[in-house]
Amino acid sequence: MKNTKLSRVLAAVAVVGFGACALFTSCNSSSSSKAAADGDERQGVAEVPMLDVKGTAIKAGAFKGDASLTEIRIPNAIKNVGGEAFANCPELRKVVLPAGGMESVDSSAFAGCPKLEEVVFPEDLGIICDKTFRGCTGLKQMQMPPKAFCVGISTFEGCTSLEEVRYTNAMRLIYDRAFAGCTSLKRVLLSCTIENMDGQDIFAGCEAIEELAMPQKYHTEMLKLVRDSKALKTLYVLSLSPKKFPKENPVEGFPGEGAKAYVPDALVDTYKADATWKGFEILPLSASGRYDANGLLI
Repeated sequence: MKNTKLSRVLAAVAVVGFGACALFTSCNSSSSSKAAADGDERQGVAEVPMLDVKGTAIKAGAFKGDASLTEIRIPNAIKNVGGEAFANCPELRKVVLPAGGMESVDSSAFAGCPKLEEVVFPEDLGIICDKTFRGCTGLKQMQMPPKAFCVGISTFEGCTSLEEVRYTNAMRLIYDRAFAGCTSLKRVLLSCTIENMDGQDIFAGCEAIEELAMPQKYHTEMLKLVRDSKALKTLYVLSLSPKKFPKENPVEGFPGEGAKAYVPDALVDTYKADATWKGFEILPLSASGRYDANGLLI
């Protein structure tokens, strides 16, 4: 697919009175490229996103279900992507959000895009709203933006190809079913800065996890996840005191052979002496290569 370049749509934009739409630098689509090739600039305008009256936000549902979109690059003038703006776009593969001043990406903005593989976040985006990427079955990795502090309800639910999620030291809150049904999820790297992991079913159905970080504050559900995960090989325990695993419905063979638990450097001996952690090889966090001695991501 070829890009619908800004210079090729300016004339058509002027004709129909959507000057603000010229803010988009590119919008890959089969129909818009064909329109430009045929010289029908008015037809190409159909692929230019609908903005609000100020030209700073993409309206809710503006491109929902558009089968022609393959890549979206949004310039700095856009501050908000509305709910379901690009939901259910079956061919969308890449999204590049603006580098400066992005204020919000609303609920389900990119939900149900099965071929979406790459998302480039702006550094200053603080909140990943509810269901933003729900059902994006093509996503394999997700690096959270450096200033993101909140992941909403069901944000990545049903992303069945997602293998790794790496948070930053700015993250504070993760809500219900954020990663439920991510059946390929192998690695979740949280920071000790997490303040709330009390959401329900955050990792429901994530039975392939091999590496998991447990923050200072977390729900009993996470302990059950650790206990029940047959694939688990490595834990990064960021808590300042040993926690007890649930006694009901114990899993045979837990923990598995060779399981390691990296704990705060000053508490290595404390964890080694705790019967709950018998069976894990207890090691200092600073030796993990992923965290410093206090549980901050390197």
